[in-house]
Amino acid sequence: MQVPVVVAAAPAIRHWLRRPSRWRAVSQANAAVMSVYLWHMVPAAVGALVFYPTGILPQPPVGSAEWWELRPVWIIVIGLLLALLLWALAQVKRLDGHRGGAERPRPLAMERPAPNPSSGRATLLWIGLALSGYALYRFAVFGFAPDGRLPWTAAVCFAVGTASALLSAERRRTSR
Repeated sequence: MQVPVVVAAAPAIRHWLRRPSRWRAVSQANAAVMSVYLWHMVPAAVGALVFYPTGILPQPPVGSAEWWELRPVWIIVIGLLLALLLWALAQVKRLDGHRGGAERPRPLAMERPAPNPSSGRATLLWIGLALSGYALYRFAVFGFAPDGRLPWTAAVCFAVGTASALLSAERRRTSR
């Protein structure tokens, strides 16, 4: 359904974008699209983990009148968290660009040797993937706050799984 709507709207959108200022704004926004896509769930998860348990932003039963009343507030809060995260990422990228002459990292496939299963790192990675996968499944199927409560088991599984997967990575020394 979306494709025919976009195709039908294309001539009007092209006409609207003829002004250089509008096209420039769209081009600048387009530069952030991939970052938004890749990072948009982090503020949602942080918001759920911080605001549900504290009661600052409650999570009433999904679809209730109170739930609908809180949607604009949640969207604004998560949007602000996302904007803060994107700003922080831009600062890191800007600082990384100021290193001057630093060698660009090679792709991971070329940089890292194959994992050594006997080291225990592979086991730690699989445990991390299993726990994180279970948590993501629970969040996807039941939401971040079924019945208005944070599913602590899924939240802990996600945190432990992510930490486990990160700890499984082999640390390499780099000279800078």
